[in-house]
Amino acid sequence: MSQILEKSRTEPMSKESRVTLLLVVLAWIAASMGNGAWTQSIVEIREEFGIDSTTIGYINSTFMLGGALGSFLIPVVADRFGRRWGMFICVAMATVGCFFVGIAAALPLLVLARFISVAGQSAEWSIGSAHLSESVPAGKRGMAMGVQQMGSPISTFLVAAAIAVLAASGFGWRYNFFLCAIPIVLVIFILIFVKESAHWRASREQHRTDSSEQPKVSWRQMFRPEYRKFTLFAIALHVGGGIWAQTNGIWFTTGMRQDFGMDAVQGAKITSWMWFIGIFGYFFAGRISDWIGRKRAFLLMISTLVIGVGAVNLLLVTSTTSTWLLWGSVAVWGFGLGAHSVMIAVSSEVFPSYLRAAGIGLAIGIGRLAVVATQPLIGSLVDRMWVCTILLLIALVYALVLIPVFRMPETANKQLEDIVS
Repeated sequence: MSQILEKSRTEPMSKESRVTLLLVVLAWIAASMGNGAWTQSIVEIREEFGIDSTTIGYINSTFMLGGALGSFLIPVVADRFGRRWGMFICVAMATVGCFFVGIAAALPLLVLARFISVAGQSAEWSIGSAHLSESVPAGKRGMAMGVQQMGSPISTFLVAAAIAVLAASGFGWRYNFFLCAIPIVLVIFILIFVKESAHWRASREQHRTDSSEQPKVSWRQMFRPEYRKFTLFAIALHVGGGIWAQTNGIWFTTGMRQDFGMDAVQGAKITSWMWFIGIFGYFFAGRISDWIGRKRAFLLMISTLVIGVGAVNLLLVTSTTSTWLLWGSVAVWGFGLGAHSVMIAVSSEVFPSYLRAAGIGLAIGIGRLAVVATQPLIGSLVDRMWVCTILLLIALVYALVLIPVFRMPETANKQLEDIVS
């Protein structure tokens, strides 16, 4: 057994798997760019369309529903017809949606275009993760997921830098979204270079039905007795992780400004600092999960996250707040974000290949719905508590996913067929 594990850890990535990793990361960066453009354009959009912050909140909830719908539906296409076509659809929806946001003359059209863009972006996460899980060696899956997760903050930084140049040159907010439509060219490379994995091809042949050339892909299949525990496990992960990730993304900057009295520039700087450190946390968590196992890595990263958020809260109750201690605590916080790399690695490993993308999509979609359901409660607490304290409570809720994690079999360095069986 030790020889098998050692071989899985040292097995090199083939040229095809390296190309797959590159294209999945680029697709994730491209699909995520619209999020950064939206965040940095909200003020100008509110002014142009004359909408208040409450309306923006409802619009954001609509986008989250779009993400859930995309996660439910598009990965089914990827399981039936191939990862390549799934990625093609996702990147096309995300980028074309951004273009139509840029030309929208009325608020309903803007909301619809952004809804489509978010649906594509959300589905790309599940499809790209499924394809990576099947395409890289068992001992490199965690690392690959970590690299994919790095794409989100990298996308944020690229968009922020480009928008700064556009703004300095006198271009309005609509050009922010035109910029995010440029990666539509990536679909050409996806169609040419993305190859279906041997796992998907074999599973597709095995689960064909007599009456159809395509295997049957449905939510009912995911809840068959042999798969039910894996499906419920993935849902639990993405409900806890989704609530944490979205709440952190929405409220972190507000917490820094409201709790510590920072101005807009200081808030932007410390937010960038958290995401910058997060890049390294994502990669480290994915890689170390290949070495010490998913369970231990998840425990390590969530503990790091809770310690970082807890340290920031501790500074709130001290008489004097040290800038260095605050930034150091936020660095620990940012590094702990790497827990998401382990989360997506595990959830991408526990489904059979003919249901993998749809299974991950179902878990992500339910996680998105959980976010929609909880955000009004969180918003109502913001005026009564420190925002950072709310984030600490959410982090502790996220930590509860360790209970099902440690009740499930270890998945690191195992062949996908062995995990499901």
